[in-house]
Amino acid sequence: LKDAKNVAIITGAATGNRHEFFKHFLKSIGSSEDNLFIHDSNVLLSSITAAHQIAFGTNAIPRADLRKANVIVGIGTDFLDIGVQPVYYQAGFSFSQHFSNQGVKGKFIQLESVTTLTGTKASERIVIPPGSETLVALYLAETLMALPSNKAKPDERAVIQSILDKQRNELNTAPAACGIDQETMGRIANELLSTGSIVMVGGSNNFDSNSSNLQLIGILLNTLIGAY
Repeated sequence: LKDAKNVAIITGAATGNRHEFFKHFLKSIGSSEDNLFIHDSNVLLSSITAAHQIAFGTNAIPRADLRKANVIVGIGTDFLDIGVQPVYYQAGFSFSQHFSNQGVKGKFIQLESVTTLTGTKASERIVIPPGSETLVALYLAETLMALPSNKAKPDERAVIQSILDKQRNELNTAPAACGIDQETMGRIANELLSTGSIVMVGGSNNFDSNSSNLQLIGILLNTLIGAY
């Protein structure tokens, strides 16, 4: 391998340090770390890693600890069906939704266009139009930004606001286009900010070109509620 001029590695998406190990290996033999190619048939894994590469400069798949979440909001998510790590998330979700979680029963609000196994477990399920997940997520981000209690730092708020401003035309139509009035979205935003919470976005059946954009907005949402 040391004599090879151009070595590449193809690997599947995964949590942990596997990708960093492969990058270090490529550099150690004189190849570029850009020669690490990640492939997975589950588009959710691909979109999550792409979004984290853009936002944080690393191909990563975060492992959310749902046990610590008293409020979970899902936007077109299927983390209990297929998702990224369904067994792991099922355990955390069960703990979150049980009174054993510090004596508090968690709440799960699911916004989805089709019925999923994940959605049937929701405390509150809100039906949204097909293909509206990205706009719903932007709508929630705008609502959180308007609340002074959001957890984003000043520089983070500036970035988020600039993104929202670029989507102003779409956001002006959001309440009607998403079928969610401002009062309802405001209530959801306040619930997210009132306690430990997390937003889960996107599902393994989201094969459109907006899947990575949706994951990026999910990062913004979790920044606004202090989930990172």
